[in-house]
Amino acid sequence: MWIRYLLLCILGFGAGVIIAGAFIAFISTIGIFPRFAAQTHTTKYLKIYENFILLGSTLGNLVSIYSIPVPLGKIGLALVGFFSGVFIGSLVSALAEVANTIPVFSRRASLRKGLPYVLISVALGKGIGSFVQYFIM
Repeated sequence: MWIRYLLLCILGFGAGVIIAGAFIAFISTIGIFPRFAAQTHTTKYLKIYENFILLGSTLGNLVSIYSIPVPLGKIGLALVGFFSGVFIGSLVSALAEVANTIPVFSRRASLRKGLPYVLISVALGKGIGSFVQYFIM
C-alpha cells in the first residue's frame, strides 16, 4: 500500500515540476523579468531573481499539491494577496504589451481620449475583485 502512495507522490511532484517549468519558460519567453531588472537598474541581480522564481514555483507546487498549511495569519494573507496581484498584473501587462492588444483595441473601439480611463477601470475592477475574493468570500 505504501508503494502506491510513494508513486502518487512522485507522480504529483513530477507533474508540478513540469507545469512550473512550462510556466517559467513562458514568462521567460515574454521577457518580463529582464525588463523589470532593466527598469529598476538591477540587472546584475538577474540570476538571483531567476533562482527565487524557480524556488517559489517549486515551493508553491509543494504547498498546493500536498496541502501543506502555511500559518501566516491575516497580515500574511494580505501580503501574499498583494504580491500575487502585483505579479499577475505585471504578467498581464507584459502579455498585453507583447501581443500589442491595447493599440489594436483602441483602434477598433475608436478610443482616442478615454483609453486611460478604460485601463484604470480594468485595474480597479481586478483589484476590487481580488479584494472581494480574499476577504469577503
